[in-house]
Amino acid sequence: MTKSAVSHQWSTIGSGYTLIEVLVVISIMITIFVAGFANFRQYSRSQSLTAVIRVLRSDLRFAQEYALSGRKPAAGCSNLDGYYFRVDSVTRSYSISPVCSSPVVELAAIKQVTFLSDISDVSVTGINPILFKVIGEGTNIPAGTQVNITLTQTGGGSTQTVTVTPGGEIR
Repeated sequence: MTKSAVSHQWSTIGSGYTLIEVLVVISIMITIFVAGFANFRQYSRSQSLTAVIRVLRSDLRFAQEYALSGRKPAAGCSNLDGYYFRVDSVTRSYSISPVCSSPVVELAAIKQVTFLSDISDVSVTGINPILFKVIGEGTNIPAGTQVNITLTQTGGGSTQTVTVTPGGEIR
């Protein structure tokens, strides 16, 4: 073998990666994956709570819309007072039901929702149930106060709150 053939042979062998370089790259990739996965789980949980809050706001607006339009149930109500939005902290649920004044009665719920198991606590500060009155008369919430419905998520303990004002604004 000539000297040029030997040096050419070593140059092709030396162009790969060493074991240490490969291990460093693999450990960096594992670290990035673990950090990304942990952040994704937290993001996924927060999005789950945000989705539940959106449904809650939507159902509050549903009750408000039915009251504003004066939509009466099919039977058992000649004078509609409005619609109750009632939160039950024990069963972690809420319901929407019409309220009539002639005769004075709260009819069966037209919608009942139970929160998923990832909601660990539902608390209400202020009046419960909220009465959305007919023809834009607002709510039964006293002036200068508001009702806060707070949901707490299992695990991370994240909370989000929906607020209803006396005029019926839902935030």
